[in-house]
Amino acid sequence: FNPSALGTRTATVSFSNNDADENPYDFALQGTGIDPEVNVQGNGNTIVDGDATPSATDHTDFGSQSVASGTIIRTFTIQNTGTASLTLGTPTFGGTHAGDFTLTASPAASVVASGSTTFQV
Repeated sequence: FNPSALGTRTATVSFSNNDADENPYDFALQGTGIDPEVNVQGNGNTIVDGDATPSATDHTDFGSQSVASGTIIRTFTIQNTGTASLTLGTPTFGGTHAGDFTLTASPAASVVASGSTTFQV
């Protein structure tokens, strides 16, 4: 069974034969297509995949911080809203000032369906 979509998938197997009362012989098949679905939230608000506009609302805008002292740490939640386990890689940073941001707590390597994990930057 190799589903092409989510949800219940059905088919019928049928084959001809020379049995006088069971030609064709047929029976139903069924399986369920499942898939993980990732959703990330900051401050309880969803961060859309590919979002290029940092916002204080979802904690992607860290605001102002003194160069001489202190840090700001934000927690982000990865949710699996799908129906299969979600496998995660370690978050990485890119861009001009990537070195100014650090992963201070890593997410779990996998998230069960309807589960979540967090990481901190």
